[in-house]
Amino acid sequence: MKSKMILSLIIILFSLTGCAIFQPIKHQEALTHPLGTDSLKIGMTKEQVKSLLGEPDVINPLARSNDLLNSEREEWIYNSRYPNQPLNADYFGKSMYLIFDGNNLTSYKNAK
Repeated sequence: MKSKMILSLIIILFSLTGCAIFQPIKHQEALTHPLGTDSLKIGMTKEQVKSLLGEPDVINPLARSNDLLNSEREEWIYNSRYPNQPLNADYFGKSMYLIFDGNNLTSYKNAK
């Protein structure tokens, strides 16, 4: 009887530990950024991107462009937003790299 109770407690303990690792999407986050609705478009301003994705995790200055305006260039990196989700989808588990020329988005890609 005592060994069954100890075994049950061990099973419950391991079950709770496994649940602590999984961090599901918060309800508010799912409502404000439903899957598949984040749509970046070339030409968006930095403020438009921030309103869509929030502040970038990293901003790297790049060499100036060779155009007539000689504008500042930056790479914005957004680390994967939901790395602990049990799904293997680009918008869950991969970082995004955005390139700005001046104030406008000129290219973006997901990490491979």
